[in-house]
Amino acid sequence: MSVLIKKIKIKMKKSNLLSLLVLFSVLLFTSCSKDDDHSPECQECAALCAMDDGTTTEKELGEFCGEDLENIESNGYTLTSEMTIGSVTYPVGHVFSASEICCEEHADH
Repeated sequence: MSVLIKKIKIKMKKSNLLSLLVLFSVLLFTSCSKDDDHSPECQECAALCAMDDGTTTEKELGEFCGEDLENIESNGYTLTSEMTIGSVTYPVGHVFSASEICCEEHADH
């Protein structure tokens, strides 16, 4: 009977090792997967717009990547076309400062 017990123990060790290998592989591939919707170097950004009643609202500006993302977060954003939010109109050339810009993962401005 001791031979049978040894065979069962060896089989269980192989099974446990195989389970650990599968678990490690799943964790490795899961931690290395990318978000299909957004690259980590690209973020959706919005401008904080002052309203007539003293409140602010966010207006989406679009997705910015790489150097453009760094630029908008550091230097702000200049409108290339007129933007109207409620009763407030921002003319072409209006500059939203960096503190008025919020980007997804960098919303600590």
